[in-house]
Amino acid sequence: MESPLNDFNPSFPLFKNGHLQTLVAAVPLFGGEKRLATFPTEGLRIAIPTDGPSVGTLGATLHLAPTGRGTVVLVHGVGGGATSRYIVRAAVAFLEAGFHVVRVNLRGAGGTHVHCASLYHVGLGEDLDVILDFLAADPRLGPLFLCGFSGGGNVTLKRAGEWGDQAPRALTGVAALGAPVDLAAAARVVQATRNFPYHHHVLRGLKASAIDLYRAFPDRVHYTPKDVRAASSISAYDAAVIVPMHGFSSVSAYHDAASAMHRLAEIRVPAIVVHADDDPMVPGSTVRGAYTTLPTHVRQVRTAHGGHLGWVGSFREDGWIASYGVARVIEYFKELLAKPAITR
Repeated sequence: MESPLNDFNPSFPLFKNGHLQTLVAAVPLFGGEKRLATFPTEGLRIAIPTDGPSVGTLGATLHLAPTGRGTVVLVHGVGGGATSRYIVRAAVAFLEAGFHVVRVNLRGAGGTHVHCASLYHVGLGEDLDVILDFLAADPRLGPLFLCGFSGGGNVTLKRAGEWGDQAPRALTGVAALGAPVDLAAAARVVQATRNFPYHHHVLRGLKASAIDLYRAFPDRVHYTPKDVRAASSISAYDAAVIVPMHGFSSVSAYHDAASAMHRLAEIRVPAIVVHADDDPMVPGSTVRGAYTTLPTHVRQVRTAHGGHLGWVGSFREDGWIASYGVARVIEYFKELLAKPAITR
């Protein structure tokens, strides 16, 4: 069943343009860095278990709210990292709402290549288990939540479906914003000529991480910087780097295996998905059919406007820090905390 449109209605008429929403969310205005710096912060290194040669560790940053209700793990999108503006703004919003926050860098992202001889892909849900197990051992952090953005939303929803009834005990809920749950469809859209600025931006981040990894572990990777620089598209990058690194037979096999859409019906943990129909990178048309398979307990927030991870309603700073999409997730997580504990 298709979800109805929700009530996001930007006060500034131009903000009803999906491209403008996407660009506005990316500009260095109201980034939240100063507000984030007011909260106590700790660096984390999270080891990745392996039976073979050591992969390394994931890097993350923990921010502590004065009276934490629980802890929200923010998972960035493709080509991004823990310092991406949408991650920093969301961190401030959750902290000011009373949640501790962990900003995680997936494998090789955000300059963490020196600690991990591998790169993430948007179906690598096993690393979410590692992160949650590590955080569950810290008595300060309380109930845990996952909040994934864009590609991070895909891996979050995919893993939630893979867990089924066996989700980690400390996990209370998950959220996904602007998630490309059909990766093949998303690749076709973002690589279209009209989306060149977005495609170029994401591809540049992916290439930088791959080249950094080569420089740190030249004997552990199968490609050269020349191979990476020659990739003219995200799919070409996947073919040169991700497919052989993670043992997929082809790019299409990777997209199929990593797409969350195949696992949505199996989600049992409380969850919320937020998506804008006018998202130029992940249009509503590319996810709407898949979201009809979501269980009825999964809350869907669908808006006509909002772009890709935008949902900026005005020129006020708080509207950028706690965008409409992030505010809906905060409300949902608060609702989950107010409910009696569910024994799984």
